[in-house]
Amino acid sequence: RESLEAALEAFPGTVLLVTHDRALLDAVSGRLLALEDQKVVSYEGGWAEYHARDEVEAAPKAAKPKQVKPKAERPKGPGALEQVEREIAKTEERVAGLEQQLAGDWTNTELVSAHTTARTELEGLLARWEALYAEL
Repeated sequence: RESLEAALEAFPGTVLLVTHDRALLDAVSGRLLALEDQKVVSYEGGWAEYHARDEVEAAPKAAKPKQVKPKAERPKGPGALEQVEREIAKTEERVAGLEQQLAGDWTNTELVSAHTTARTELEGLLARWEALYAEL
């Protein structure tokens, strides 16, 4: 997936990409086409922008204005989503480093094992990120 992202970002032309991978959509898309009510609808941005717009449109219209509650103070420091994003970045770097080492020697079983473990950890972090993002 990382190689596909890099190739798509480097490609100077236009690409029609069909995927259910939301993270990939966010990473490489400048426009999203959605099939809605048997029509193709165009949206600027990636999955996050589409999802945010979809939530705003789906919000029930209130008959009376809502009372504005004072915002709770956010705790200092990074939130859970930001922490997971940092862990994802570190793990992606570790995976990339292992892949560079493996490019020279795929017979090194310790490297293969470390790579498999790192990829599994990365998949878990990405699933955690998706769950945290869905909570927002």
